[in-house]
Amino acid sequence: MLRVVTLVSAILFAIPIAHAQDCPTEQTAKRGFVVERGALQKTEVFTGDDGTVRTSMRYRGQSLLETTLFAGLFSLNRLDRGHRLTYTPLTDLKKLFPLKVGQKALALFEYSKDGKTMPLTVVLLVKSSEPLAIGPCTYTVLKLERTEGYGEGVAPRYVYNEYYSPDLKLVLMREYRDPGRPNSFVKFDKVYTIGQ
Repeated sequence: MLRVVTLVSAILFAIPIAHAQDCPTEQTAKRGFVVERGALQKTEVFTGDDGTVRTSMRYRGQSLLETTLFAGLFSLNRLDRGHRLTYTPLTDLKKLFPLKVGQKALALFEYSKDGKTMPLTVVLLVKSSEPLAIGPCTYTVLKLERTEGYGEGVAPRYVYNEYYSPDLKLVLMREYRDPGRPNSFVKFDKVYTIGQ
């Protein structure tokens, strides 16, 4: 009998713990949420009504990177340790969304860094739709093959695969190919609403 009581108590105490993390949804993400990678890296994410997503990444409490992206996928502005990069879209980015499996999304930009401007071509190939778990939260993500070409007439080259959540408007994981080695993954391991 003691074993049964102990087991029931353990289950009851485990249930709130399993649901303690508030998983942001498409609706709640608009109020802001946080993603973490390890114990030292924390990124706050805020979505705007105009399709932009602002992020602020801190490492050990120090602000390292602030970005403004369109739909969480196309950089518009980056402040990386004091260095500003701007990406002026020459393509109507709104027309590329919503993304669908099999779609090839092509976006042209003017990329500016240190007073120099050059053309940038970004191509996203939507490969598949699949579930991805971040802690106790699971999201349907689109696996995107990203290629980029900097400069006039430069053919875009493979950069990495992105696992993008349309609900959160954020890339939750990146997959890097290294010839002769297994692919490596960089993934957030925690997600929660602001104020948690």
